[in-house]
Amino acid sequence: MKNKNFIEGVAIIGKYINQDGFNVAAGHDQIWSGSIEIVTDQKDIDLLKELGWFKEYDSWSCFT
Repeated sequence: MKNKNFIEGVAIIGKYINQDGFNVAAGHDQIWSGSIEIVTDQKDIDLLKELGWFKEYDSWSCFT
């Protein structure tokens, strides 16, 4: 994944996070961030998918 796509994806997810922030987890070559329920705008969901993000384990995820 391009750094730009990762950064844009985190920025989209970050728009839906409260002031306490959100968790990011990483394992091997994959990153998980935020729960899938927090991103509610269909345009943002579509953009995340275009950027290479996908839903897995109730979180937004991408490969590095």
